[in-house]
Amino acid sequence: MEDIIRVKDLINLLKVPSMSKKEYYMRKFIIKKLKEMNVPYTEDETGNIYNLIPNTPLLSAHMDTVGDAEDIAVLNFIYEEKGVISGFGNIGADDKVGIFIILELLKRYDNISFVFTVQEETGNVGARIFVNNNSELLNELLYCIVIDRRGDSDIISTQNDYCVQELENDILSIITGFKPALGSISDADVFNDYLSCINISCGYYKPHTGDEFIIWSNVVKTYHAVKTIITKLINKYEIPVKTKYSWSSSSAALSKYGKYPRDYYDYEKDYSKYNSSSYTSKLNKKQEDLWESNTINTDDVFLDMLEEIIDLIYTESYDLDIDLEDVIIENDQSIIVKGKFDHQLNNVLLQMSNLYGVVIKYVQ
Repeated sequence: MEDIIRVKDLINLLKVPSMSKKEYYMRKFIIKKLKEMNVPYTEDETGNIYNLIPNTPLLSAHMDTVGDAEDIAVLNFIYEEKGVISGFGNIGADDKVGIFIILELLKRYDNISFVFTVQEETGNVGARIFVNNNSELLNELLYCIVIDRRGDSDIISTQNDYCVQELENDILSIITGFKPALGSISDADVFNDYLSCINISCGYYKPHTGDEFIIWSNVVKTYHAVKTIITKLINKYEIPVKTKYSWSSSSAALSKYGKYPRDYYDYEKDYSKYNSSSYTSKLNKKQEDLWESNTINTDDVFLDMLEEIIDLIYTESYDLDIDLEDVIIENDQSIIVKGKFDHQLNNVLLQMSNLYGVVIKYVQ
């Protein structure tokens, strides 16, 4: 298969909502892609999706994202300009970029183990259940690459006791543009009890904030770096010995950035070269401009997403639990709600109307 990855495929993935504990639509999206590629998989009781093949490397990314219903509601307006992908809130690049890279590699290589975990942002919940259920199989794998690091050049490895020095040295000998660094909590903190791991930068910036964005060239760089590693390193590496520190399980929640939980240890770097108006969507684009190029699709996937968005906004905004009988799209212009009129619900639907340029209609 042609070894070219496409920005439009990443943007389509970014538009799938996937809040922590609400990863249903991302699971549905990933499973659909795996079936299209005839890639076998297992989905466990927690929602983790994986396939483990002895004597292969393990690739890992997490499905859940931070943010809230307001971020979910504007996912349809994510776009790319001059190599920068951004939107109108937290776009879930942490860690949808990692998911994208793994799916692209699975198109081309059969000898890869993988796991897409749930609830990483709430304390590595999915990863912990995954390793507890698969400890013997994990011992048969070669090493692990977690694709879940901001920036474009970090390899979180020996400084975090994620891997043995041999793996770090071997990786740095075959790829360029990356360097060892000290990182923060990731699923590698769980996997390194069973495998030598690294966590590699994959091109997203300002994670856990409303200004999150992606540099496409960095995504491509990481894709090729991971491809090089998994095709050239076919040795089994020892499990690292943890001697340098241990993270507190609650440390990631110690600091806040507005409505987004911040990573306490992952201090912001200076990305001023990307902060000019030419790179910041909020300064040079309006939602109505994007509407012209982002017409609502009428397929079942988008219908499911829209129903979830309305449910999230309504539940979180008003602390109510009302099941919509039905939400459908008519001629790409109307949201028709079957059910009794409700003033509070109507206020929420007006938010959707303003965001997507559609008319709200009630049908008894």
